[in-house]
Amino acid sequence: MPRLPRRSAAFFEAAQRTVDTYLENMKRRDERAEAAFNDVQKQAEQIISEAEDVASKRLAAADAEIEEKWAVIESRLLVMYESHKGLKELVESGIFTIPGKE
Repeated sequence: MPRLPRRSAAFFEAAQRTVDTYLENMKRRDERAEAAFNDVQKQAEQIISEAEDVASKRLAAADAEIEEKWAVIESRLLVMYESHKGLKELVESGIFTIPGKE
């Protein structure tokens, strides 16, 4: 195997050090990028979780409000029905008459 002149060997050693430094820098950059990605992903998961909690609470509140309003409507309809039923009994008993319906 032929021996390289000293200057050539020094050149190749410098080139190898440059390549090693470059590879080490790329490795560190990839590690930082991976860490940053993991942080962003963790934050995104936290935001999604919080949004799901808020949405769930709002839906529960809306359901409760709907139930409350429906109970009021149902109560009013029942009162109206009972009132109508009583009116119907009055008309049938002859105590009350409706003009034009004799």
